[in-house]
Amino acid sequence: MIGFLNSDYKLRRLDNDDDISYLYDISQEKMNAKVEKHSVITRETKKLKDKYKEYIAKRDIAHTDIAVEKKENTQEITIQKDEGILLVYAAAKDGEILVTTSISRFGPSVEAGGYDFAEDDNPRECARWKDAVKKLEKYGLIECPNYEGKIYKVTSKGFNISDQIKEEWSIDVSKSPKEYL
Repeated sequence: MIGFLNSDYKLRRLDNDDDISYLYDISQEKMNAKVEKHSVITRETKKLKDKYKEYIAKRDIAHTDIAVEKKENTQEITIQKDEGILLVYAAAKDGEILVTTSISRFGPSVEAGGYDFAEDDNPRECARWKDAVKKLEKYGLIECPNYEGKIYKVTSKGFNISDQIKEEWSIDVSKSPKEYL
């Protein structure tokens, strides 16, 4: 976001020299700190910008959506974090996602790779994972051959996308999926 939040506040960015200089001036003034030499400020600004870019790059890799080209109609689809992680864990074990409902739960249980993704059993979590299953099916990455909507199988395309996601997001399936969510 760039620009004014309201008449009293303006957003400042840590990848912009002018914004960093402004933050330095305000901080120096408020703390009554001594004024540093220009060479020190320049060096520290560069270090701050490098650290900020490194942080943003790591954050973007860990949470980037995966865009996949859909060859049938050359339409691009986007695999978001929930769908991607669910797909990776399903593909890593038996290639299945099991969706079961119970009277004692708020919504369906969504299991893959030995993990219950909706284990918190609240309406929000159940809806979240039910939607993830629907999106994966819509994209043709999983299919439900029994038409009862209980056991979904990862498709060939799904396995290929899963491999891509696993590599790009550095997912270790021996760890709990909670570490990536």
